[in-house]
Amino acid sequence: MKKTLEMVGVGELAGQHPSDMSGGQQQRVALARALVAGDDLVLLDEPLSNVDAKVRDQLRRELVEMQREINFSAIYVTHDQIEAMELADRIAVMELGKIVQLGPPKEIYERPSTRYVANFIGTVNELSGTVKGISAGGLMTVATELGDLEVPTAEGTTTGSEVAITFRPERCSISSHQVEGSLSWKGTVNTSSFFGSHTEHHIKMTESISFLVWQAESTQLSHNDDVWVTIDLANLRTLPIESDEVSDASH
Repeated sequence: MKKTLEMVGVGELAGQHPSDMSGGQQQRVALARALVAGDDLVLLDEPLSNVDAKVRDQLRRELVEMQREINFSAIYVTHDQIEAMELADRIAVMELGKIVQLGPPKEIYERPSTRYVANFIGTVNELSGTVKGISAGGLMTVATELGDLEVPTAEGTTTGSEVAITFRPERCSISSHQVEGSLSWKGTVNTSSFFGSHTEHHIKMTESISFLVWQAESTQLSHNDDVWVTIDLANLRTLPIESDEVSDASH
């Protein structure tokens, strides 16, 4: 046990009572207890939920290092999407007690199988519409509030189906003019917020539609500036809207 405590960085706390430890120290001790059993599979149920953000980031990195060093397998339960993306080799997204998608983090993020997964993992822009027609080239025409759009076909859809056209904020761009060869929509800047690693622009497209755009390099934009939001077809993901979701879909 002492060796395991040292491995998780709390060897000097072997004789202390949990009430005398910080939240981060308690989590390290709990992890050591789980590892000392020597089981091939460890269940970690939201182990970092009660520690502050800075300690949580450090413990996540340490968990990855320990897993590689000790070579144990773990089922890690979390509602923190960042935690799941950083720690997991494979993510199982559950909805109403059922696994709705299982795969590597990148696949889950870039190719979500349902609207629920797309919205649960990360931030997503969404534009709903109705399928008007499907071509043989893997594209379909969708009638939306922003006009008829030619977008990648969604699996299992037919003419008349309700679909959601989704894309991530970091996959689109802002410019002062319409970009040929991509989907471009004109809107106005509502707000811009600087987050250090990126600037988030909230762009109002219509009274009921707004998109988020994340830019690594800050662009000086002011409230009510006219801009064009552009997205390549390759960065779109078109997903079916189930019948019980139609009334809740964003437009």
